[in-house]
Amino acid sequence: LSFFLGCVVSMSYILSRATTNHQYIFDIVQTMWRRIRKSDRFPVNEDPLDKMYRDVMLTRLKVDIFVGVILLICVTVINITTVFCQTQILGYVIFGITSIIGIFNHYIIPHVRKENPYLCFTEPCLKSNEYDKFEVTVAPKVSVMEKILQVTLFVEKNLLYPFTFLLGINYVAVYYNAKFGNFGAALVVAVVGMKIFRSAYSEVSRQHVVLILSLLFFNVDYRHLSE
Repeated sequence: LSFFLGCVVSMSYILSRATTNHQYIFDIVQTMWRRIRKSDRFPVNEDPLDKMYRDVMLTRLKVDIFVGVILLICVTVINITTVFCQTQILGYVIFGITSIIGIFNHYIIPHVRKENPYLCFTEPCLKSNEYDKFEVTVAPKVSVMEKILQVTLFVEKNLLYPFTFLLGINYVAVYYNAKFGNFGAALVVAVVGMKIFRSAYSEVSRQHVVLILSLLFFNVDYRHLSE
């Protein structure tokens, strides 16, 4: 299960970084194949933008694969340990922290920075350094709150949500194995895991709503229901 979840997380990260048009991957593979065969001869009238685009996408793909391998190793090592074998109270604590940070990052901060926060104020509660100036003559400065927001967004996207979903999957893995068998449990974990991890990396602003509603639905309203 540890290596399997590591593969799910790493593939979800790579897919979240990819575009909907995967034609560039075939172009990169074709170019590399030509170079291996030593028959790569670009014509003189080739558009330099195509070559630049190919080089940029190749560099990005290499970085994504490198980060995916790091995620694979880290998730596998963490799952081998007894971190996810603690009591269920730890899960609720992690879920609560993740939900609070999600509300702070994607609901409170964006609203208090609007021109009329909550339609109750006539000016933003969190102003930029240049808000009261008629004309800005110097480069804008990054405020302390913006720095804190960037740090919390990074922690939320790359640490809290993967750890939270890994914790949830480890809790229900034994139950799925007993109910659906080895093949069925692997299929359910693969499909659900790819969906939630990829959404956590690509649509992080919506995950706190999904997490809170799921906790309330399956722990308060319909506790007698399973998946």
